[in-house]
Amino acid sequence: FKNPPIIQESGRFEPAELAVEQAYLLEEASTTA
Repeated sequence: FKNPPIIQESGRFEPAELAVEQAYLLEEASTTA
């Protein structure tokens, strides 16, 4: 399992970054579905 670049750089979970990435993934899934 490889961590996303954002998490690798910071070395810890960033709530804001995770929220943005989560929203992006959800939007991608909804548009492609």
